[in-house]
Amino acid sequence: MSHFDQVVALLKGTGFTVHAGRVPDFPQFPYAVLWWPGAPRRSVYNLRGDSGHAETVFQITSVGLTLQSVQIVAQAMQNAVLDAVVEADGWVSHRIKHAGTVVPIQEDRDVIDEATKRHPFYTVDTYRLSAEVDPD
Repeated sequence: MSHFDQVVALLKGTGFTVHAGRVPDFPQFPYAVLWWPGAPRRSVYNLRGDSGHAETVFQITSVGLTLQSVQIVAQAMQNAVLDAVVEADGWVSHRIKHAGTVVPIQEDRDVIDEATKRHPFYTVDTYRLSAEVDPD
């Protein structure tokens, strides 16, 4: 199972709806969105010059119709991934770290929930997952 699949499983384990990269036209609130960058950033990690270190920076957008619901979703997402170790074949992974909140809770004035006629609120948190190629 890939790092991505394992992070999705952690997030879905919260019981909240989690969309991986695409939100349907008429989502049910509250929910979260996982934004995954695709391929991880690779870098050299030994004297031979092997590109065996990988770092993935992913974001989670937490969305709700009230400030409190966004806080609850964001906290659940953070509790699910913070300090988690997700393994993938051929990699030795490190604990997932919170890299910061890049968008504080704010109202999305471009979106209106059809059922309530309200603008949803959202926040975006960034996380960092790093791993090295398994030497075995």
